[in-house]
Amino acid sequence: MRKFRASVLACLVVPAFAALAVAQMPETPTYTSNPPTFAELMQLRQDAEWFKKAFVDPKAALKADPAKFRDMLGKNDFDMRTISQQDSPALRLEMKKIIIPKAKYDPFFQVVLDIASVSTQDRFLAVQSVELLDDALKAYVAQYPVCASASRAVLLQRLKDTRDEVKFAAIMGLALVKNAPGSNEVTQALVAELQSKSEVVIDSDASALGALGDVSAVRPLVERFLSLEAGNSTAVEPDYEAAAPNTPTPSNEPVNEAKLAIAVAVDKLAGLKIGFSGQLLRSEIMQKYAAIEKWWAENKDKYK
Repeated sequence: MRKFRASVLACLVVPAFAALAVAQMPETPTYTSNPPTFAELMQLRQDAEWFKKAFVDPKAALKADPAKFRDMLGKNDFDMRTISQQDSPALRLEMKKIIIPKAKYDPFFQVVLDIASVSTQDRFLAVQSVELLDDALKAYVAQYPVCASASRAVLLQRLKDTRDEVKFAAIMGLALVKNAPGSNEVTQALVAELQSKSEVVIDSDASALGALGDVSAVRPLVERFLSLEAGNSTAVEPDYEAAAPNTPTPSNEPVNEAKLAIAVAVDKLAGLKIGFSGQLLRSEIMQKYAAIEKWWAENKDKYK
C-alpha cells in the first residue's frame, strides 16, 4: 500500500515540477534573443521600461530619482557630479551606451523600437531616437535578421518626417534593413527622397540605394544625376599648390556632393566599374560624369 501511495504521489509531483520548470523558461524571442532564465527576463523588462521613459525625458528621470538614475547608468556619486550638469541630448548618449549592448535581448530591442516610434517636436529627441535604432541594427540585424521587419516599418514612417536630419537618420537605418523579400518598398521610398532639396539627404539617399542593390533604382538615379549641376555645392575640395587659398580653380572648384554620391551609386548598381575611389581632381570627376552620360545614352532602354 505504501509503495502504491508513493507511486501516486510521484505521478502528481513530477508533472507539477515539470509545469513549474516550463513556466520559468523564457518565452520565444520576437526580435533578438532572451536571457537564460525567466527571472533575468523579468528584470530586463523592468529595466527596459525605465529606460524607455527616461530616454524621452532624461532630466525629469534624473530629478525624480537621482540614485536610480545613477544605478541604471552604472555610475558612481563622483560621476554624477558631472552627469547631473549635462543636458538631455548628452544624457541620452550616456543611456545609449547601456541600451545598445542590452538590445541583444528582446525587451530592450522592443524599447528601442518604441523609442524610435515616438512622434515629437523635440528635434534632438527625434534624431537621437532614430539613431538609437540605427545603432541597434548595426549591432544585431546581421545576427538576428528577423528584427528587420519591425524596424523597417518604423524607419519608413520616420522617413516621412519633414526635418532633414530625421530623414537622414532614417535613411541610414533603411540601408541596413533593405527591402523585404519580394518587395521594393524601401527602394521606392528612397527614390522619392531623391527629389529632396537637401544635398545631405540626396547624398545619403543615393548611398543607401547603392547599398540596397536594387537595379530598379538606376533610372531614377541617373535622371536625378542629369538634373543636378556639377558644381553648385558649398563643399570645396582641398586646395592644391597651384591655387591660392580659397580661390576656385578648375582643380578645386566646389563639387556637388549629391551628384557625386549618385554617380557612385549608379556605378555600383550598373556594374560600370568607372571608379570613384581616392582623392580625385574636379577634372577627373567631370570625365567620369561624361562616361556615365555616354553609357546612359547607349543603354537607357535597358532600364525601365
